Amino acid sequence: MQYHLIIEKNINSLPVVNQNNNLLGLVSKTDLIKLLHSNTESLYHIINAYEKDSRSLALSDLMNELSFVKNLEEKEVKDIMKTFVFSAKENSTIENVSKEMYKNRIHQVYIVNNEGVLVGLISSMDLLKVIFE
Repeated sequence: MQYHLIIEKNINSLPVVNQNNNLLGLVSKTDLIKLLHSNTESLYHIINAYEKDSRSLALSDLMNELSFVKNLEEKEVKDIMKTFVFSAKENSTIENVSKEMYKNRIHQVYIVNNEGVLVGLISSMDLLKVIFE
């Protein structure tokens, strides 16, 4: 998967569904940024340690960090996705959905039917439209 497109296109999250369109999880922009940042920080510390004392750095440490960043595009969605997803049934009230979004500090809720099939998405922007229109 080309994860960089999520960040470049400013997509907050993408649902992960099975062949029956049942919601399995999501890949979020925030999680990708944290993942890249944590590995970039780790790489920074390794390079910084190398600059201070080249004997203290094992080449394998540096190669492991570089290979992570290089291989991110080759990772499968299942290795990165978050399986705990806030979702709501399609007959949920806007009030209940918005309360859950506020309480859990989330910007999107995936909407599923009674069979767990993904049928839509409500974002914080959708809620603002309802308030101001």
